[in-house]
Amino acid sequence: MPWTFIIRPREMRKFRRCRREWDLGSQVRQRYAQKRPSMEWAFDKAIRDALAVYYFPAMDDWNRAIVRPLTLKGFDRSMRESRANHEKWTPLTPEEEKSFEHNLLVGQAMLTNYFVWAAALDDFDSIFADHDIWAPMPDPASPIHDLGTLDGRPMRYMGRMDQLIADPDDELWVVEHRVVRGDWTDSDELIEDEVLRSHCWHTQIAYPQMLIAGTIINELRVDGQLDAPPVSEFVERDQRTMIGSRHVNTRRSPLTMEPAATPATRSAATAQDYVTLQQDNGLFRRTVIRRNQDTLKETGVRVAEDAMEIRNPDLTVEPTFGDHCAQCEFKAPCDAMEAGGDWQAILAENFFQRADDAEDESLRHSDHRVGQRAGLGGMYRVINLGRR
Repeated sequence: MPWTFIIRPREMRKFRRCRREWDLGSQVRQRYAQKRPSMEWAFDKAIRDALAVYYFPAMDDWNRAIVRPLTLKGFDRSMRESRANHEKWTPLTPEEEKSFEHNLLVGQAMLTNYFVWAAALDDFDSIFADHDIWAPMPDPASPIHDLGTLDGRPMRYMGRMDQLIADPDDELWVVEHRVVRGDWTDSDELIEDEVLRSHCWHTQIAYPQMLIAGTIINELRVDGQLDAPPVSEFVERDQRTMIGSRHVNTRRSPLTMEPAATPATRSAATAQDYVTLQQDNGLFRRTVIRRNQDTLKETGVRVAEDAMEIRNPDLTVEPTFGDHCAQCEFKAPCDAMEAGGDWQAILAENFFQRADDAEDESLRHSDHRVGQRAGLGGMYRVINLGRR
């Protein structure tokens, strides 16, 4: 049994939506995962992997002409790794093969189109990319103390942020890259996203010197990428010559006069979460949401309250039926449970149980990161990862 009890924000989303879905898939419960994840899942993961390369902090000063081909290679590598993992269980069907090749073309076009669009907008420093958030959870009844399990183990929040950036005013923003099929996500839904709020709150707990101004959701639409006009040139808003240091954030210089409104005063003056800027060209949309600190704190309290329920091994698990059922990965075994069928046979055929210290499927693998997590309370071991 792992020593540290891990609370994962995306598992919490399932916990609030349907206890049965959470119970079957959660790493702290039954730990079932699909043997053959969908090609859409692989595509979305590969796009986020590629953008982690594009915005990798160590290459932040590099000329984008050097970074762009590396990004495309990162996408291709991630797609082929996902395919190899899929084929450990079964070969691709002809339909899946066709989908895979189509996704390769769409992804290459999407990233190339994104490079053109982002070049005219990006003027920030990348602080983190594809970064793990590892933080204690204050006890709502006694904030100076951290939550633990009923048997005395520590509890930790572990999420993954696509990016943390610093804008020209030295404000810090948590960024999420999101692949979209169909219409843009409703702005109210983006504002109320509890995972993004919890990322902000727990980043501030993990790094007390940081004040998170809000979140930026970078949406990349699948539709229309292959129909976009060919790329002719890149007009960079922020020229990166690789000569000397970049000074995008002039407020860091001691010679810069302090403006009237500092990041701290702007954050304190924010009465509620609201959209401050939204830019799109039909293929991509960037939504900037300024977050209220009290709202973030309330989100942290809700996470802690849910964690106190989750740590109970005798927690009652009941399904919650609704519109989300159609997209649930456990729909087939759940339907069999309700009908009195052999749901365990369905699980055995289509799912496998991850090891209790397995790599979290919502977090991407690297030997460095697994080694790093091995030191974060003993949750992960460098060997016997149980990866797909």
